[in-house]
Amino acid sequence: MTAAAGGQPAVAESALTSTIDNGNPRVYYLGGNNDVYELAWSGSNWNASDVTKAAGGTPAGAGSALTSTIYSGNPRVYYFGSHNNDVYELAWSGNNWNASDVTKAAGGLPAVTSALTSTIYSGNLRVYYLGSNYHIYELAWSGNNWSPRDVTADSVK
Repeated sequence: MTAAAGGQPAVAESALTSTIDNGNPRVYYLGGNNDVYELAWSGSNWNASDVTKAAGGTPAGAGSALTSTIYSGNPRVYYFGSHNNDVYELAWSGNNWNASDVTKAAGGLPAVTSALTSTIYSGNLRVYYLGSNYHIYELAWSGNNWSPRDVTADSVK
């Protein structure tokens, strides 16, 4: 698939994530330069692109986890940054890719580079990760801004 699309090979032990965009699969992985790459099925062939480069984003940290989802009909990909272990977002706007440091935007705690997952809850994005204090954190999009939540602390009674 990567060769057929003309894409860069994945780095050894790259994480993989996928989603469906307009009925077509999208697969995301880390290339040898630690950028996030997309393999996108168009209905008749595979196309490859360096999403991090297209967005002007920060490369992923070595061994970073990846997660993806669809929000407002557009793909979102999350990963840990190479220099600060923050959660970064690559977001397709319908016309181009945009990059942002979600942890910084939310005022959240940096991550331990391990588990990462995302979902949509009540129509808004949620990203979960393991914080540097080994608590589970949520980065929640409200439609206007990101906010952090220590889910572990909130669940202890």
